Amino acid sequence: MAEIKVECYIRHCTDVEIIRANLEWVAYKAVRLVKGEPINGSFNFQVGGITTSVTTANAKNFIREICIQTASRIKLKYGSGVTIVPVPNSDGLVSSNAPFRTLQMAQVIAKVAGCDASDVLRWKSALGKAHKGEKARDADAHADALKVVRVIDRPIVLFDDVVTSGSQMYGAKLALEAKGMRVVGMIAVAEVLKKGERSDSAGWRTAIRNPHSMKDFMDNFPF
Repeated sequence: MAEIKVECYIRHCTDVEIIRANLEWVAYKAVRLVKGEPINGSFNFQVGGITTSVTTANAKNFIREICIQTASRIKLKYGSGVTIVPVPNSDGLVSSNAPFRTLQMAQVIAKVAGCDASDVLRWKSALGKAHKGEKARDADAHADALKVVRVIDRPIVLFDDVVTSGSQMYGAKLALEAKGMRVVGMIAVAEVLKKGERSDSAGWRTAIRNPHSMKDFMDNFPF
């Protein structure tokens, strides 16, 4: 199994066996908005240094704040000489030229950070049930399902909205590296916590994931 490190801003607890406290509800609603989904009610969040009541109606301001925070983190850790490459959402298909949500966010982040964002990865076909967690997928399967639509020579920071197992993020890294590109970092808005872990206030932390990769297993198998 590989080990990857992903910088994450929000810690999202999905444990159905707990009674959600306020911070769990904040993370839950924040993640819904980041994924482009509506929320019921509101939650308080620091937007531009001011505690703001965030709703579906003013979600754009919240998303921009998330992009600003992400841009600051990228600039601090990697400088402005990188290209942000988003892991495509399920509608980010080779057959479509339409921008997908993580690409739109990456473009805003890059503008704030003073670097580039590039539409490098697209899914070869709709992900279907495997993407929804109804069937396990390892990193190699994700790498095979992704098409590299262009090659860039700048160092790459991979960006995603939410990281769970890390298999899509690592699959994206494998797909890029197979084309000779260099991934220097990974960053996401939120991480899904393991069972028993709880949400806390937003802030950057390093999430460690160990996605399964048969390629890594074979490379390290002692013949």
